[in-house]
Amino acid sequence: MRRKNLHSARIGSNPGIFFIFALLTIAVTYPLIWKMSSAAYGFMGDSFGAIWHSWWIKYQPFPIDFSGSIRNFFWEGLLRLFLFAFDEIFTYNLIVLMSFFLSAITMFYLVDYLTRNKLAAMFSGIIYAFCPYHFVHSYQHLTLANIQWMPLYVLTLLKLNETKTFRSAIFCGMAFSLVFLSDYYYGYFMGIFTALFILFAGIYNWHRQKVRIKDFKIISVAILVALIIILPFTYHIFKILLSASRTVLEQTGGIRPLSDLLIFSARPLDYLIPSKYNPFLGRFIPDLGISIWRGHRYIEHTLFLGYIPLILAGIALRNNWKRKKIIAQRERFAISFFAFAVLAGVLISAPPFLPLGHFSIDTISREVICRHKLFLPSYFLYKIAPMFRCYARFGIIVMLSVSVLAGFGLKFILEKTESRQKKIGLFILLSSLLFIEFADFPPFRITDVHKPPAVYQWLSQQPGNFAIIEYPLAKSNDSSAFQEYVFWQRVHQKRLINGCPDRLNEEIRKKIIDISNPEILSTLTGLGARYVIVHQDKYRKGNIYIPFEWLTTPPRYKIYPSGYNNGRVPVVADGLELVKRFGETLVYKIKK
Repeated sequence: MRRKNLHSARIGSNPGIFFIFALLTIAVTYPLIWKMSSAAYGFMGDSFGAIWHSWWIKYQPFPIDFSGSIRNFFWEGLLRLFLFAFDEIFTYNLIVLMSFFLSAITMFYLVDYLTRNKLAAMFSGIIYAFCPYHFVHSYQHLTLANIQWMPLYVLTLLKLNETKTFRSAIFCGMAFSLVFLSDYYYGYFMGIFTALFILFAGIYNWHRQKVRIKDFKIISVAILVALIIILPFTYHIFKILLSASRTVLEQTGGIRPLSDLLIFSARPLDYLIPSKYNPFLGRFIPDLGISIWRGHRYIEHTLFLGYIPLILAGIALRNNWKRKKIIAQRERFAISFFAFAVLAGVLISAPPFLPLGHFSIDTISREVICRHKLFLPSYFLYKIAPMFRCYARFGIIVMLSVSVLAGFGLKFILEKTESRQKKIGLFILLSSLLFIEFADFPPFRITDVHKPPAVYQWLSQQPGNFAIIEYPLAKSNDSSAFQEYVFWQRVHQKRLINGCPDRLNEEIRKKIIDISNPEILSTLTGLGARYVIVHQDKYRKGNIYIPFEWLTTPPRYKIYPSGYNNGRVPVVADGLELVKRFGETLVYKIKK
């Protein structure tokens, strides 16, 4: 006990460490802390759809049929609690900020439990919380930004393995529930992680300990606790997955095409090359936009582990091998397991198969056509859970494991450093180098939303209960393309045909995609539309989130004398009357 108190006194108290984590969170998200209700962290895309959904949860101004959607009722309940006190933008920003702060804390506790070294644990917390993966998903995916519960679950899993008590089983089940309900991908990944842990522990300890009946009872308690918490929130999902037809599941995302796994999988370079947006190292990064199966996607394929963490992880492995007799058995097991988890994670995040010999790619389906293939883990996992398509996200499990190994590596270095000043100096130096590697700013990724576009302010002033539709149209199941439209519904508060799958399904979209076709008027009128908004610029460049054409063709134009609409206007159906223009945004009214 005395040694533990001396250790805490020398390195610093937990509140002081948490204060540093809070300062770092504010610094890396600057100037968000001063604009919690007037700016949103990230940029236009899924994040803005999440903000809109929070607004809809709070006010529910229009009925929307979500019966066929896979909803997360846990998040909806959590958002309702926050929305009692804050607006939807403040709530979104607060949850993102908390994800950075809490991720650092939970990783700190995990590594402190394993290494008994607070400085090393603090460094691991910084690695995990401020890694590139966390940054890029915080820009777009609210639930995927919440990586903080995975270290907590791993900690409870390790404690359950060591103590084998019913109390530890209860905490383990509760921690897994937090992970699963925060994001279904992470719950799925932690299920795989748990299977890897059981497999490794069974092989590692097969000659050291015997399996007891009590062990099965303890594990059953953990599973039961998790099910009791999870099932009330996810019953509707299992009902859809078990009762819906294959066609419905394919339309709602219950079954993803195998070709998606090729697109949203990781390659070794994704782990080893910094982001091209890194202000220090980005200029040295080659363009990864072209590869065998897909372009390099900034959000999904930013998985850089960092050279400093990898070097420290290598030091941990070297010490684990060279100093077998000195390192405690408990630490040897942890280092060996997390090294195994890194290798397994890289393999799981890889494409479902590798082509052997000559191959070609179908330009439409993106399917790889070849005679012989080497199948990898994600191919077989897809057969079990076809609703999960983005195995590149397993990179956060790799990052978690590398963070733990880096903590061990730094611990071994600090043990050889006698001076307290040198230890702190080394920590500051490594932290500074780490931020150079991980930096994704400037510019800081926040979007000012306090001043809505003029077209939406004008719409908010138009009286009556009517709907609008905005062009260009994206595919009905491409929710990312609708997020900018639905976000500004918070301002104009009119019913919106875009972004409502129950009103704009793919069959209807194909009927109204051509605004020059007079037959669209009856369909639009039947949907309750009064105004048609045409964003001419988006036909050329998409939106901020989608840097390519919006899956539709631009309208045809009529040429007019110079000075009238810059010499041209789109060809539209005769029943559409141009009533307002805001730059390149045209507002048409449907004549009765």
